[in-house]
Amino acid sequence: MADERTVAAAQTARVLGLVREVLGRDALGAYQHGSAVLGGVRPTSDIDILVITGRPATLAEKRRLVDGLLSISAPFPPPGPGALRRGDGGGAGAGASLAVPAKP
Repeated sequence: MADERTVAAAQTARVLGLVREVLGRDALGAYQHGSAVLGGVRPTSDIDILVITGRPATLAEKRRLVDGLLSISAPFPPPGPGALRRGDGGGAGAGASLAVPAKP
């Protein structure tokens, strides 16, 4: 599971960098929740991040975020012999949150 946490941490860092690049100072903070925080992260887990902004994102910013997130996201299903079988999905975590302040 340590490898999954390392991958999740690296993807989270890339997502936060993308948010800062696209939204700049208007990104007031970010909160990570779900399995990455609660300790249940698996190779097929998503990373749940809520970003708080000081204003609505423009259509162009939303497009840049979507494009950037797709480039960060891992392929699904994952390649290899341990690939996920149909119907073997992960559940959503909830509850605890981790504040990740945006870089000023």
